[in-house]
Amino acid sequence: MPLVWILYGVIRRSPADGWFYFWLASLPIIVFLIFITPVIIEPLFFKFEPLDSSSRRWLRKSRRWCSAAGSVIPRERMFEMTASEKLKSVNAYVTGLAPQSAS
Repeated sequence: MPLVWILYGVIRRSPADGWFYFWLASLPIIVFLIFITPVIIEPLFFKFEPLDSSSRRWLRKSRRWCSAAGSVIPRERMFEMTASEKLKSVNAYVTGLAPQSAS
């Protein structure tokens, strides 16, 4: 709610450009949320497990999709999320911003 009051205050002071200033101020918050969501927020709602030997078929398919996209994601960075326990619709789940270099 305070965020909405700030937005209205900015728009009142600068009716023509208020939306732009508010958008500019919200960019750091949005970028922060993009980075923190897969690490902190999503594990609160879904269970993530490393791909194991029973998931070889999915591992092969995932690697094929990644190579078609020109990306390399190591096996230890691929996880299975059991969304079917909570969702009844078909879903595809990829999260994160960009591939990370292997350290």
